[in-house]
Amino acid sequence: QVHCDAQIRFHSPYADVTEFIERVVRAFAAAAPPDTRLVVKHHPHDRAYRDYTDLLARLGRDAGCADRIVYVHDLHLPTLLKRARGTVTVNSTVGTSSLYHGTPVKVLGRAVYDIPGLTFRGSLEAFFADPGEVDGELFAAFCKWLRYHNQINGSFYRRLPGVETPTGMTAPARPDESVPAVRRAV
Repeated sequence: QVHCDAQIRFHSPYADVTEFIERVVRAFAAAAPPDTRLVVKHHPHDRAYRDYTDLLARLGRDAGCADRIVYVHDLHLPTLLKRARGTVTVNSTVGTSSLYHGTPVKVLGRAVYDIPGLTFRGSLEAFFADPGEVDGELFAAFCKWLRYHNQINGSFYRRLPGVETPTGMTAPARPDESVPAVRRAV
């Protein structure tokens, strides 16, 4: 998350991103298998405002896992997610990207995709020990539900070709009725 993101202030138990990072590093040190690494990806829109290098070095040193923490900026996210054992987030769209790539997710804030059966329900320490697997069918049903109930087809930057609405955007077509699992979970 960006350091000043409303998702931190209003949709998480954390006062700021550094508090979130501290929680994640402590749990990782306590419970993750010794052959794993914690990759902390900096938000691309936050580069000019924050640098967590010193914080991560101190936290890693204090927790005894400094050699297992990797701080990155400009990696290709799909490649990273396809190879990740799990993703921890407050509420980022990286969570849905992770699920799309089959990477288990632990949400530490409030997120629309934090649904029983879709994201990890146990403690952060339990997630680091064994993140489980993504239910691909439930994720596909959730995406159908999300597209119909929450998304609009369009762009803020240009009108869709052939769309005559005042906004240049259009509501999605109604999906088939194959989303009962998501309706029950939500």
